[in-house]
Amino acid sequence: MDEERIKQWLFNIQSIMERPLPQDMQTPTTNERTLEKWERSAAWSNKKWCAKIMNKFVYKYTNKFTIKDENKGFPELFLSTYSNYFLEEFLKLLYNFRARYFQPKTRFFALKYIINSLNHPDLHNTISLNLETIIYDIIIPALQLTSQDEEDWVQNPLEFIRRDDEYLDLSQSPKLAAQSLLEKIADKKLFEINGGELFLPRLFEFSTNALIHSRDIRLNVTVDLRMKEVILYVLGILRVLILRSQEYTEKIKALFEQYIIPEFKNVQGPLKYRLCWLLGIYSCLNFENHDDILTITEGLYNSLCEEALPVRVKAGISLDAIFENEQAQIFIKPYLDKILLSYIGLIDMIDNEKLTKAFEGIITKFADYIYPFAVDLVKYLTESFYKADQEAVQSGDVTEIYEKEAIAGGFLSSILRIFNDNIPKETVKELEKILLPTLLYILKNENSNNIDLGLKLLNLLLNYTEELSEDLWGFFFILNYLILGYPDENNTNVSLPAEGGGFRLLEAIGSNGKGEEHVADIVPCIQKYIQKDKAGVIFNAKDPCYNLTYIELLFNSIEKVYEICYDSENDTDMVLITTIYIAIVENEQQLTENVLTYILEKAIVNIPHVKSIAQEKIIIQIICACLWVNAGLTLQYLEHKNATEMIFQRWMLRMPDFKHSFEFKRVLIGFASLLRTNFNQLPQVKNNLIFLI
Repeated sequence: MDEERIKQWLFNIQSIMERPLPQDMQTPTTNERTLEKWERSAAWSNKKWCAKIMNKFVYKYTNKFTIKDENKGFPELFLSTYSNYFLEEFLKLLYNFRARYFQPKTRFFALKYIINSLNHPDLHNTISLNLETIIYDIIIPALQLTSQDEEDWVQNPLEFIRRDDEYLDLSQSPKLAAQSLLEKIADKKLFEINGGELFLPRLFEFSTNALIHSRDIRLNVTVDLRMKEVILYVLGILRVLILRSQEYTEKIKALFEQYIIPEFKNVQGPLKYRLCWLLGIYSCLNFENHDDILTITEGLYNSLCEEALPVRVKAGISLDAIFENEQAQIFIKPYLDKILLSYIGLIDMIDNEKLTKAFEGIITKFADYIYPFAVDLVKYLTESFYKADQEAVQSGDVTEIYEKEAIAGGFLSSILRIFNDNIPKETVKELEKILLPTLLYILKNENSNNIDLGLKLLNLLLNYTEELSEDLWGFFFILNYLILGYPDENNTNVSLPAEGGGFRLLEAIGSNGKGEEHVADIVPCIQKYIQKDKAGVIFNAKDPCYNLTYIELLFNSIEKVYEICYDSENDTDMVLITTIYIAIVENEQQLTENVLTYILEKAIVNIPHVKSIAQEKIIIQIICACLWVNAGLTLQYLEHKNATEMIFQRWMLRMPDFKHSFEFKRVLIGFASLLRTNFNQLPQVKNNLIFLI
């Protein structure tokens, strides 16, 4: 390390930092050309680069554990000689320009330097001594609404929402840096040392006077709406710190009761927007007066339905949190249809992940009450899914694709939450007509990130449908094609008759047979088909591609998964797919001897090659199920294959590993089936079993 050269270099940066800026570049302005000119000026650019370089230094080159050997002496030199100087210089710059024009990038890197300084206890004292200045004269001005924000509120509300809600994703946002600095000061507990313990009492005194009496007690001036908005913002950022103390929890509750709740009905604009946000993040507060809960709920409801777009969005996000309260739920139930329509309108207007999640939460909390308008709701959700998914397909930006796919998945998740045990059968039938084309759209795109949600949705339809329609049966072979692919590339169009004229299936679905990635979601669907197959469709119907009966097609799918798992260290999918054999034996009324012996053959062949106890337990349960259906045939086949001793030895060995009630039931049924068996025709088997047991 060349210490002298570094000292000279740092001295040059000091000189640039201390150089005064031209007076004509300090006056606040909203003129875009002037701002652009100042942004690119040498005077401000030099400040920006110095701030950026020193921020990188304090972040990267002051950690003695990660720095290279040749630079080991630098952290000590910088921290002991220069770090505090630059900290004070940046504090001075941020303070002096709090009410003047301040190039955003310079402000961002100056704030980041202070944030990174908090990693060094030696610098905590300087920060603690300047804590009040940092909070009131540096952080609060950086968090305040700008003239551009207020212009967007009126002329471009979508941009206002995007910038305020998504600024966390902007790498050089002063607002982000100011919030991060406040959060880190709280995290480092600087509010509890070196006089910092006086900060919260002063903050509440300052906030109370500013919000209730419109008075800034520090400067003895009247506060404007911008200052009130940013005070609420600060109280929200410090939520964790405030709620950590019973004393300050009571103080924030008192502030809610004295100002926030009574004033909620009267304010408008950005202040209403911030109040909606604050009510959501402090929704955990317990108010003894139930009227306060009703006032909050009614206020958010009215804001959702009637206010300016930014307020509606923030009210929609906060309502979901408020509905954790039972009193709020009771109040809002009569207006549920209007609330859902308001959410639908908002989500259709703006892509906002928090709003979509809030909508999902509303559907979850009120699932038992939305059935009268569930069909219209699902129609809207499916249309919104198509729109978001198509936007993801057409986008060339990776981040945007991810966001759009997440939003599309959110709409599917909302549909999933509508299904529960109280859903009327007539509603399920109506939903089936809407959802099957949507499921086809999802499953025919093997690169979709929503296939798992589509399969979960199919599973719910199968679960809540009493009698499977021909259309629903069509998805049985779709599930198998997902695993198997097609017999040839030309056979990629299959028509399935349906009520009202039918629809087109499988234009490009699963041609490579990649569905094994989704075995965990495919298996429950196939089990539902088997459980509800009262007419023996699986044994009699044939698929249109392979010309196999459904049972033959299914056995081929199981074999395909087995082949993949044989070459893998993990047999989880093998365990899952094997449970289908049990479902067939336990549920199919037209079970033939050929099918039973086929399943037994697979159990006998595979048990010597199992990779886990879980797989061995499943195979033993297959044997137990076969004994229950036809003990004589099962024992004869085991004896014919010389497998009786091997199977029963493993059965006895695994007895301590059966933990779940459904496993015990199958094993006990297996034993009971043995006890009722007539062994007159099977004397050798009887002798072997007596010896083994």
